[in-house]
Amino acid sequence: MNASATFQSLINYLLGHLSLVSVYLEDILVFSMTKSENEQHLNQILKDIHLHAKSFKCPFFQEHIKFLDHILTLDRVSPSPSKLEAIETWPSPKNVKALQSFLGFVNYYRRFIPKFLCLEPIAANLYWARMTHDIETYVSACDL
Repeated sequence: MNASATFQSLINYLLGHLSLVSVYLEDILVFSMTKSENEQHLNQILKDIHLHAKSFKCPFFQEHIKFLDHILTLDRVSPSPSKLEAIETWPSPKNVKALQSFLGFVNYYRRFIPKFLCLEPIAANLYWARMTHDIETYVSACDL
């Protein structure tokens, strides 16, 4: 096991029972409603697991933070603007493989895309496009 996996396992073991903490590799997010509550949570967590945090390496008391290509705020989770731009500027697919790539990419962000279910007929008709090898007609009919 490598160092990252070992650290991840240790932190999951130490903090996995806490609902106010999210851990991914070396990132530990502590969720609190107020700054004073956050200070209490941080102090308790660091004391419990016998670790310290260097303030110049750790952003504390953030109201929004970029985490795993998402923007987390006090009241919502949003996709990174760069991912939305990638979806908006994605070139029109010219073949089945390109269409599959696009659908695979946007499927991850479906909860952030209004009316995503409108894309479902496209996915359902992929089989038709593959069987007839008429992707150009299919893509233009779908107005992608």
